[in-house]
Amino acid sequence: MLTTLATVSRGDGVTILAESALPPNNGAQYVSRPLLPNAARRVGLAVADEHQSSPATRVSIKLALKMVGPGLA
Repeated sequence: MLTTLATVSRGDGVTILAESALPPNNGAQYVSRPLLPNAARRVGLAVADEHQSSPATRVSIKLALKMVGPGLA
């Protein structure tokens, strides 16, 4: 990702990426524009054994399930 952003920052190219991939407080270095129509993507979570996962992993899974809403998990 950093190579792509470096190419864009030099003015040598453009890219389409998730807005969350931009560095925080990028100022005027990058310009973001929404895609129309909106683009959607599928994200998956996988663990070898949920019962042996760390507490942080279990909390992350619960948060992700809460964010997607009922019927999507």
